[in-house]
Amino acid sequence: MGWLPGRRPFAGRLLAGVERSPSPGGAGKGGQRALINDELDPRAGTERIRVLYVDDSRFDRALVRDALEVESGRFTLVEAATLEELETILQEAMAAGRGEVDPDGSGPFDLVLSDFNILGMTGLDVLARVRRDLPQVPLIIVTGTGSEEIAVEAMKSGADDYVIKQPSHIRRLPETIRSVLRARQARVERDRARTLLEESEFRFRLLAEHATDLILRLDARGEILYASPSARAVVGVSPDALVGRRFDELVDGAGQERVAGILERGPGSVELPPVRIGAPGELADGGEDTGRWVQIRGRVVEGGNTLSGGRELQLACRDVTAQRRMEDRLEVSRERIRQLRHLESVGRLAGGIAHDFNNLLTVISGNVELLHAGLEVGHPLMEEVEEIRRAARRAGELTRHLLSFSSGEVTPVEAVDVAALVEETEGLLRRALGADVTLEVEVSEPLPHIESSPARLQQVLVNLALNARDAVLAREEVEQGGGKGEPGRVRLTVDSWVPPQERSTDAVSGEGADGPPGDASNPSEVLAADLVIGSWLPGAGRSPLLRIRVTDNGCGMGPGVMERVFEPFFTTKEVGKGTGLGLASSFGTVRQAGGTILVDSKPGQGSTFTVLLPVEPPAASQAG
Repeated sequence: MGWLPGRRPFAGRLLAGVERSPSPGGAGKGGQRALINDELDPRAGTERIRVLYVDDSRFDRALVRDALEVESGRFTLVEAATLEELETILQEAMAAGRGEVDPDGSGPFDLVLSDFNILGMTGLDVLARVRRDLPQVPLIIVTGTGSEEIAVEAMKSGADDYVIKQPSHIRRLPETIRSVLRARQARVERDRARTLLEESEFRFRLLAEHATDLILRLDARGEILYASPSARAVVGVSPDALVGRRFDELVDGAGQERVAGILERGPGSVELPPVRIGAPGELADGGEDTGRWVQIRGRVVEGGNTLSGGRELQLACRDVTAQRRMEDRLEVSRERIRQLRHLESVGRLAGGIAHDFNNLLTVISGNVELLHAGLEVGHPLMEEVEEIRRAARRAGELTRHLLSFSSGEVTPVEAVDVAALVEETEGLLRRALGADVTLEVEVSEPLPHIESSPARLQQVLVNLALNARDAVLAREEVEQGGGKGEPGRVRLTVDSWVPPQERSTDAVSGEGADGPPGDASNPSEVLAADLVIGSWLPGAGRSPLLRIRVTDNGCGMGPGVMERVFEPFFTTKEVGKGTGLGLASSFGTVRQAGGTILVDSKPGQGSTFTVLLPVEPPAASQAG
């Protein structure tokens, strides 16, 4: 004889087989406790269901006992005929287990059966006492015929089921007990799962509220259920403003397709390439530079793992805008360096050709001068000799352009007052542009001096202006068939520009650049500042640069033309209308001065050529 394997028996209350014993103290109306099939072999591995039955009728107790005996070894039955016996059994059972209750709250019994009408109490009294000591133990009311209404009322008060006291119903009692226990087990597991889920939800929110990443939870339709406080930093709106909105309102087209594909998958982790994200409608209304770039990681969960009970997509969106822009900037930098190396190679080739050509030209020019000096006025060959002299001078000019591009021609430099140089050159530029093209000049003073050749720098201004004029005239030719278009306009601006101090996101985007009020620095200008000598000296900070910009509203250029625009002899003009050396020689002049030239253009939207030059050291500038 004994209690269940691994459980402590309470003393002297259980008897082997169906042997009856009087109730404590011999009192009671035939009260008894019996252990049914207590001789179950513990090696069988089947745990018996422990039932406490409260009923003052011996006949009814026997009826229930017989019903449970049918299933050999499945039930352990403890009976109580009075309120006192019930209290004693509960107290002794709890004392035998030192008051310990199973983790599921059942204690020493799995289930309680109780008659509704008992001497000195009702089934509701039994229910109250059971709920007090064993709150999770289910209780079944056993009631007589015609008392179903009372039993239903008891269930409303917390009973789990009821059985009618008829042989046909009592025979089904084992299955009823198992059904109630299964329901109880499901309820316990459901409550435990909900508790774990609530704890998980608490931890999730605790982490999300303090995370710098934007944490989002979406339902199966892509609607936002939750947004963390970092929404303000990433998309610029409050978390409440995002809840209820669809996620595809926040991301670009690529992001919409990727998230839609994730929602169609089953549970699991996901990681997406960077996508652009912004406030609702921001990306649709703005350009390519709007919003922020985020790296999205997350997982798809469903069912019992979510409070909503359905499928959810939980996302962590990390702001990688700075990284993305730095990568873009690095790519632009590599392309710029590639172009400079290409021009350097072309320059070396052009310089070699120019030197050889200049040597040949020296012989030709010297001999033609001797020939010219030896001819009398009116000689029949004088006209041909003059033609040779003019051709030699033109060839000499081409050679100088080539040498200028290749930095092969050494030119004396001096401190140049650029403001005065522009003022001196303005009249020449207006005559070169002609009456049909308007010239706008804006010089922000005071300007620092630069080290260069005044004549060569003046030629750079003229070359850039003439190039702008040709672009404007080319546009006007195209527009002739469609009526009069926008008047031709060329704008020359000169200022002193201090590139951003740090290689930050703002430096790449052009925000916060130290320039004139309202001036947004082009990202390419920031990049070019890296390439100007001395602009990124470690520990020296940023030096100011002289910036000259020539902007036109001409025909513009595509990427293919921009890549070759500084190559010698490259031109888009008709044969005989240009040598293709003006921009090439300008590039060489600027490079000799330690600077660089940028071009920003799109077909049909005009062009801007930007010259960046290092300024003369302050001491030298003041001395000049």
